[in-house]
Amino acid sequence: MNQGAGIWGIIDASSKPWTNTPWEWLFVYGTLKRGQRNHALLSGAPFGGEARIDGMRLYDLGPFPMAIAEAGFHIEGELFGVDARLLAELDRFEGSPRLYERILWPITPMHAANLANKSAQPAHPPQRAWLYRGRAHQVRHVPPIGPRYDPTPTHTGANQ
Repeated sequence: MNQGAGIWGIIDASSKPWTNTPWEWLFVYGTLKRGQRNHALLSGAPFGGEARIDGMRLYDLGPFPMAIAEAGFHIEGELFGVDARLLAELDRFEGSPRLYERILWPITPMHAANLANKSAQPAHPPQRAWLYRGRAHQVRHVPPIGPRYDPTPTHTGANQ
């Protein structure tokens, strides 16, 4: 693996041209969040703050969580600005479309960190973001967890 490459050499964080590059919002809820083991894959991506997604529930797959569409629940995560190239690289990392499916989903910003930042695009609060989700059959025998991913041995919290 070369220096500066992300996990498994998939993403070279030093080669992201963020200036004057159109990008979209990505909602992350697991190991891509700040402070988590795979966050380096988003190195340099503009942070947009915390957000909530309704109609999704998190499941504990051991080393990582999986969001599944499920009415009456919500998940909490973070927003990052990503360009088309990074989205394609993340698709490979997430095993999309086989393991995870990348979809646009309505979001509610909770804490808008960089939404008003003049260097950020778009400058308006997002109403939807890309999200990697699984399918119900993938979690048939897997326990649900609370709305926020915590990589400790036991997940706590409940969707309210």
